[in-house]
Amino acid sequence: MAFCKACNAVIEWHKTEAGNNIPIDPEPHPQGNLVFRSAKAVYMRPGSEPKMYRSHFSTCPKAGDFRRG
Repeated sequence: MAFCKACNAVIEWHKTEAGNNIPIDPEPHPQGNLVFRSAKAVYMRPGSEPKMYRSHFSTCPKAGDFRRG
């Protein structure tokens, strides 16, 4: 189990199709736009799959503190 350094929320780290690390909120969400294919996080249209997740970058109230300039 991992925690966001900014807001202390529980997160999971996964790889994207491009091989980058991405923090994911661990609970599925109706407005999620990520699914997992071959253990990689894949962006898709929200609602196109029954169980979709959100990137913690989009839900963290302090995400701007970690964006690269």
